[in-house]
Amino acid sequence: MFMNEQIHYQLLGIVSDVLSGHSAGSAGRIEQDACRDLLKESINHHVFPLVVDGLMSQKNESVPSVLRSKKLWELYQNEIVRQAQRTADFLMFYEYLSSKGLHPLVMKGIVCRSLYPYPEHRSSVDEDLLIDPSEFDNFHEAILAYGFDLVSAEDDIRTAGEVSYENRDKNLYIEIHKMPFAPDAKAYAYLNNCFRGVMGRGITMDICATTVHTLGYTDHLLYLILHALKHFLYSGFGIRQVCDIALFAERYRDEIDWSRVKTELQSVSALEFAGALFKISDRYLLKKNHYSKYLRGWNLRKIDEEPLLIDIMTDGIYGVDDINRAHSVEITLNAAALGGKGRTNYGIFGILKSIFPGKGYLQRQYPYAMRYPVLLPMAWANRMIQYLWDKDRKPSDPMKSIRIGQERTALMRQYNIIHKRDR
Repeated sequence: MFMNEQIHYQLLGIVSDVLSGHSAGSAGRIEQDACRDLLKESINHHVFPLVVDGLMSQKNESVPSVLRSKKLWELYQNEIVRQAQRTADFLMFYEYLSSKGLHPLVMKGIVCRSLYPYPEHRSSVDEDLLIDPSEFDNFHEAILAYGFDLVSAEDDIRTAGEVSYENRDKNLYIEIHKMPFAPDAKAYAYLNNCFRGVMGRGITMDICATTVHTLGYTDHLLYLILHALKHFLYSGFGIRQVCDIALFAERYRDEIDWSRVKTELQSVSALEFAGALFKISDRYLLKKNHYSKYLRGWNLRKIDEEPLLIDIMTDGIYGVDDINRAHSVEITLNAAALGGKGRTNYGIFGILKSIFPGKGYLQRQYPYAMRYPVLLPMAWANRMIQYLWDKDRKPSDPMKSIRIGQERTALMRQYNIIHKRDR
């Protein structure tokens, strides 16, 4: 099926056991030598605590001995404690915003964590907040007053669709969205069409004794699916995002307007993509679910989910474990921007664009090029060096990047994401 096939199937089996509340069994017998690779893959997919939980419950006496490493248990405990602290700090920050009369809609993040058997075992680095653009100045002032700094001070925050903030003291990262998806992103700005009037459909949830405003149930499921699609258009996403979608669909299946979900997904050529995600969940994650009855009429039998599963499992949570895959992004984004029209065989032109991006990008990445435009050639040289060598000094292969980009573009066509999309 795919590289490390046995390890990936075992990872899926363990995660399935944990999500379903089973004590053990789905992963089969796990040999000592495979455990290290399994744990590494769990870190790549940001499901490390879940997999450790599952391994400890396996009915296999040889497995627990692999987990006796003091360093591993420190990593496990530290990740859980840090996540619990980030959650507490975020809720304090959210209550602060509420005290200022500001009520953003939380997307993903803490809402997704609340779906898991042990929320702190689902790691999340940042929190995404959707706001009414007319309130941005009030949010910006309040966020800075709380101790956050802009992640990129060079960005024009007035025109940017998304603005990121960090509070290093509390290890908190906040991303303010004026629309669910960046309106200037040619490859996926059209996804915003599914969320007209979204602010007026917000709901509240009680999470850790705090009332949190968030997207309506239908909007939230759509956002989780289309957020995964956004990452798919870049270099991919990992199995954790499929877990989020499956758990949300299961928990709120009776509150979701499934007819609207289908209609909206069809309108942006994402129905087959979503169908493949649900088939992956049904086969490998939540095998005994109750939401499948709402998917009748989606024609799931004609969808082959295996190619998407291979792509998901190949390179970790954001598909960037392979430097060449990361460099293939320009090919897939260009194909998505064209929507199946025109020349999608981007090839070497996309790779050259990733080496020689526009002046604005370089000036944001290299501030000295903004202050001294004459140094732009130096910025381009630095960019090329970064492209040809990754941080571990492993050489990049442009031809491999082209091949990966073309293969992933073919996958987009297979799921009709870029097939004759009319915009």
